[in-house]
Amino acid sequence: GNRVTVSDGKTFPNDVFLTAAADTFFSAAKIRREPFGVRIKGDVPNSRGLGSSVTVRLGLLLGLNERFGQPLDSDQLARLVVRLEGHPDNVAPALLGGFCACLPERWLRTEVGPELHCIAAIPSTPMPTHHARRLLPRQVKRPDAVANLQGAAYITAAFFSRDYQALKDAFVDQLHQPYRSPLLPGFEDALAAVKVIGALGGFLSGSGSTIMALALERPKSVARVLADSLRRAGHRNIRTVILHADNVGAHRDD
Repeated sequence: GNRVTVSDGKTFPNDVFLTAAADTFFSAAKIRREPFGVRIKGDVPNSRGLGSSVTVRLGLLLGLNERFGQPLDSDQLARLVVRLEGHPDNVAPALLGGFCACLPERWLRTEVGPELHCIAAIPSTPMPTHHARRLLPRQVKRPDAVANLQGAAYITAAFFSRDYQALKDAFVDQLHQPYRSPLLPGFEDALAAVKVIGALGGFLSGSGSTIMALALERPKSVARVLADSLRRAGHRNIRTVILHADNVGAHRDD
């Protein structure tokens, strides 16, 4: 993950992304804007569909809240980050950890067991979220919307019941992957290949360009198959990472 450290400083960060988050905090907290310094350290790559924006925004707001005497509670901070992100899907799990099912301002969470492996194949090519959103159609077919709603409900039930075997072949999407995956040659071949060796399935992580596969066994083999499929499609410098869900969420390092 990423660590965001806020300290006394003589100037505000000149990064537009960070400045907007800081402005949101000071306005909501109703305190005078004061100089601060910020240091970001971590290994979440930008524009790869792994939530780099929310780790920085949430980390900055939590750090500022600590630095200026905790004027906001966790619910207020969460709502601010949701406003900045535009949706709660990344905010709730980043704050709380685990698997979260979200409405715009409410969410439920459950812990994720250590037996579930999350294997990420991260291409060197970024896919900025704003660009990926422009690829989506303004209207979708009703059968496609129904299929995605059914899948979302089913996957959520599997996570909350911790029946991870039920996730096998459940990651079928008609609303965004068909429009974004053409920018990632080898995507379909990679998903098919990991199923052959026993993975539960795979999907485009966020808006991409990372492919995420879930498996209960042989995670190293899954990682190798993902990377090989992408290399055959012409990708270079594929980074694979075997992860497990963080059930703690955002916290202070003392």
